[in-house]
Amino acid sequence: MIVVVLAILAGSFLIIGESRMIQDRFYSEESESSALSRLPVTLASLRMFSSKPIFGWGYGNFDLFDRQFYDNTVGSFTADNKDHASHNFFLTILAEQGLVGFVLYMAPLLILLARSIKNYSKLSEQGLLGRKFLVILWWIMGNLVVLNNFVSLTVVYGVGLWWITLGLIASVLNSNQFNWILQRKGVKITS
Repeated sequence: MIVVVLAILAGSFLIIGESRMIQDRFYSEESESSALSRLPVTLASLRMFSSKPIFGWGYGNFDLFDRQFYDNTVGSFTADNKDHASHNFFLTILAEQGLVGFVLYMAPLLILLARSIKNYSKLSEQGLLGRKFLVILWWIMGNLVVLNNFVSLTVVYGVGLWWITLGLIASVLNSNQFNWILQRKGVKITS
């Protein structure tokens, strides 16, 4: 009992320090300035997309052309004159590659999502390639979608996780669809 009480007391002191850090991060002037400094970049992304909506400005050219589309005043916020990076991967794709690039990037996700919904009841309850694993993979994809809205994951790990996870989802759907076809033909499958 003494160990449990000491652990709770030690943990509460750690939580107090963490809560102060969290409050500073969310409520300080620096954090507000950091959040608002993303507005001109977001607006520039949207303006770049609207000026060349089909094919965009070219892969990797966001930083070359974004300054042309900046507006130093967005609402009541007046931007500094620094060149900020885009923090939204989807807006970067729209600006650089237009609708063509965005559709090509998002189509596999949407197709696999539709196939997952359609074939969910055909998946096995247990096993590595079952429903639970598919749900876990979709949780990972949801996480990546959220992250891509706040961070430009153009590094190999971010893009790699995106495509590897989509590949695993496709593998689960294809292997179970293949098993389902075999079962309809009367072939017994053992896991």
